[in-house]
Amino acid sequence: QEFRQAAFAVFTDLESAFRQYKELVLFYKEGTDYPQGIKVAFDQFCLKHDFTAKTVGQYKPGSLRRNTAYITIGDIDLWGLLKDCRDAGFELGKDVGILSANDTPVKEIISGGISTFYVDFEDMAQRAARYVHDRELVQEILPTRLIRRASL
Repeated sequence: QEFRQAAFAVFTDLESAFRQYKELVLFYKEGTDYPQGIKVAFDQFCLKHDFTAKTVGQYKPGSLRRNTAYITIGDIDLWGLLKDCRDAGFELGKDVGILSANDTPVKEIISGGISTFYVDFEDMAQRAARYVHDRELVQEILPTRLIRRASL
């Protein structure tokens, strides 16, 4: 799995969606297992495309701002955002945008659907199993997929 180029491509695909917001915010916790390539890609993308942007360590309840698109890696930040969106009466995809890493069934159905970017872990597991079974060494980068839903 490769993160920098893949995340940059996802952000580029979403440039027009991001343009409807005044600011982009990435929740990124330094010193964790969060992929550094996502943060590097975010910084490069925002600089290249002249977005007002910032990176913060975690979502603080009550800090939600209208006209902002948020990018979450960890789901705890996502749940806090969604709770505050509901409490403020903000409409996802209009007042606030959300893009989340790693797709799950709940992200497909919650709040009309959360846009996600992810690598197909089932495909990764099948490839790993083939390696264990056949001892066939394979080195390839699995594609990162983007699913646009109501949140962007």
